[in-house]
Amino acid sequence: TLIPKMNHTKKIEKCGRLANDYFKYGLISQQKRIDLSLEFLKYSKLKLPPRKRYLSENQCRIMADSGLIRFGSHTLSHCILTHSSEFISEMVEPRSLLEEITGQQIHSFCYPSGAYNKEIIQTCKNSGYSMAFTVDYGLNSFPLMNNFEIKRIHIGNFPLQKLIFELYGWLQTIRKLRDL
Repeated sequence: TLIPKMNHTKKIEKCGRLANDYFKYGLISQQKRIDLSLEFLKYSKLKLPPRKRYLSENQCRIMADSGLIRFGSHTLSHCILTHSSEFISEMVEPRSLLEEITGQQIHSFCYPSGAYNKEIIQTCKNSGYSMAFTVDYGLNSFPLMNNFEIKRIHIGNFPLQKLIFELYGWLQTIRKLRDL
């Protein structure tokens, strides 16, 4: 067992802390993270419902075949790439898997939690991606000055008027004026 001998409550607490650290910072291998999670569930009284948020392979194929959807890659385990010794396989393997499932070439990548550095950008380029998205807020210049540091605007529940202001860059201008 990965968790030392201790009473039930302490095991749950220790597993939770370790799993959180490992998932958040990617300090151990993907397989070890999976093993730790399974052990945590064994000691926990929590019964987690099956995840329904993931698309099946068939759903991915249908969406890709529609011609309306283009898939991008993110990683296998959502590890923080700047804290993972396995960041190369975390970036390369999902691309191959998605290409096999969808029949599409995967051109784009998104850095989990926005964490990246020069080495990760270079790995992204070497892995065959042509662009990568950050979580940095803002508009991008055209043509793009750096395809591997593309900024984004979260549109979530924006009212249409606010979205229009955002896309035209007016909100950014208003914010700058307000800060003067």
